[in-house]
Amino acid sequence: ALDAGRVAAAPSPLTSTQEFGSTENQTLTLSNDGAVDAAVSLHPRSGIEQHFEADFAPAGWSVVNLGGACAWQRNDAVSRPNHAGGDGFSAAADSDACGNGTTMDTRLASPEFSVTSASELDFVLSYRHLGSSRLDVEISVDGGSTWTVLQTFSANTSDQGPGTPVNIPLAAYDGQSAQL
Repeated sequence: ALDAGRVAAAPSPLTSTQEFGSTENQTLTLSNDGAVDAAVSLHPRSGIEQHFEADFAPAGWSVVNLGGACAWQRNDAVSRPNHAGGDGFSAAADSDACGNGTTMDTRLASPEFSVTSASELDFVLSYRHLGSSRLDVEISVDGGSTWTVLQTFSANTSDQGPGTPVNIPLAAYDGQSAQL
């Protein structure tokens, strides 16, 4: 027999996915059938998860054309594969698909969400750098009036796939309402 606690979780794994803007209560049960007490810490995570599988832009998201001939679209609208990986769709800002010599300055903005000290932005990036182009990941904490650059990409990053995971901590904005 084990001298330590043995913890079982139900449901397994302890997850609950919610549509952005909806609420739901779910019971998560931990049971210990070991010989001694078991110490357990739970660290709930919440946030937006978007796979771009339905209409584009998704509900609550906005596409803003800041200048140029092209704006964010779903990858199938520009006849491109999902270089970010996976079997589904992805968001794409592809000036090449709009024609030779076109320019692009566009923003894909998330819905507003509450930032906590544990908040992070996680996404998979496939970026093809061209000339003086760049991809800025920005945050706004004033309803989209002003934006602050969190990270800039100015070199090829998995430009032909399968995509590179990117993590940007958002703890500096703890307690604020933000958009990305």
